[in-house]
Amino acid sequence: MPLLNRSPRSYSRANCCCFAAIGDQQGLAISHLYLSSALGARDPAAALDAADLAQRFANEARMPRLLPHIALLRASIRLWQRRLPEARLLARQAIREFTALDETALAMSAERCLFQLEFDMGNTDDAADLAGHLENRVKTLEEVVDNRERAGLLLTLAAYRSAVGDLESALSSARSVLLDPRLHWQTHIVGAIECIATIAVRGEDYSTAARLYGFTNGRQIVDDSRGLGRFSRDASRRIIESELRSHLATDELSFFLADGARLSLDEAVAQALRYRGDRDSVGVADRGGEEPNATLRLVDEGLEQ
Repeated sequence: MPLLNRSPRSYSRANCCCFAAIGDQQGLAISHLYLSSALGARDPAAALDAADLAQRFANEARMPRLLPHIALLRASIRLWQRRLPEARLLARQAIREFTALDETALAMSAERCLFQLEFDMGNTDDAADLAGHLENRVKTLEEVVDNRERAGLLLTLAAYRSAVGDLESALSSARSVLLDPRLHWQTHIVGAIECIATIAVRGEDYSTAARLYGFTNGRQIVDDSRGLGRFSRDASRRIIESELRSHLATDELSFFLADGARLSLDEAVAQALRYRGDRDSVGVADRGGEEPNATLRLVDEGLEQ
């Protein structure tokens, strides 16, 4: 099989074999870490085995900076297996180790994982404390946080704030992703639009929610909620679908969903930005008129798929 046609899993396995053949412990540690990540939720048991080997080789090669990455990956695997207490312990371990290494951005990734776990396990006070901590971090540490991580964190916070009923804060976080050109990856944008659809449902603007949901339905988004229960994309979509069916007649719902499915990316973003979350904005998407913020210039060709 040509190298360029290999899947990430096949490529990682090939790397493991190559490094094993030459006895390169560092290469074996890194390649097994990548293999574990590539296996991921598709095969959690095999992913965990690869992570165990990555840890063994990292210890043998004296690579302490790799260990918190392995701990965070193991936390994700335990999450996918729904072994949440173990996942929480591993996330906390990763936070301690990244912090000790002064890896602020990576510590934030682990804190985000822990935050989702605490909320999903019903530890609402701990989740609220972590949400405030992460919101402060994203405001004060912008220069050290990768833009993809920042976009993902804003969407996570938007989903959380929506779930606990703080719709104004949720809308602000989701709009931040749409209005900041540095965060314009298509999967994040679609995720922000779907988040605003959820907020619109909670704000009882069912026509806007249905149109936005019609646009996002079937489209790929950034989804790091696999393995979560209360705090997952699937749970959010079930809420949207249930509420729309309860409040819109079948023909109305079909019309709005089909209308949303026909929107271009620019049009969907403009409609999402027109939703303000107050009673005066209900139905504003039907009237049109407002243009999106001037900083937003989205074209399909210019967005990373």
